[in-house]
Amino acid sequence: MRGFLPILCLPVLALPAWVLGASVPEVAPLPVQGVIPQAGRVSVLVELFTYKACTICAAAGEPVAHIATEAAIPGVEVIGIEMRMDSWSAQGFRDPFALSQMTNRQNEYLRLFKLDNLFTPQMVIGGQSQLAGPDVEQAKDEIARAAQS
Repeated sequence: MRGFLPILCLPVLALPAWVLGASVPEVAPLPVQGVIPQAGRVSVLVELFTYKACTICAAAGEPVAHIATEAAIPGVEVIGIEMRMDSWSAQGFRDPFALSQMTNRQNEYLRLFKLDNLFTPQMVIGGQSQLAGPDVEQAKDEIARAAQS
């Protein structure tokens, strides 16, 4: 009887799905029409490691936003993300958006770039170079270099 019970339950479970019309669509969805924006551009990821208690971190995001909007590099799409790290939580600073994964990622860059200490703000461009602080021209140069490699 135990093996028989699941077989009896199958029609009971399938009936509501059939009544409600749950099925595989008969027609495939239409393809996207028109030109896809940003075609032919190279994407460069810019990671900005920050922390809530860092007084200069707010200004560090301005170069990324400026390059992505007003001072665009021809043929390059800048994808800027803020990485809120939790490494300062032990000192009593609490950042509700900080994640240990971001601190772990920055530690990997610490090893990659052979740096002595974690610091904020730190801008990592294309995983290939890093900058300390908000320097628009230097960031543009590094983003253009990352786009070519």
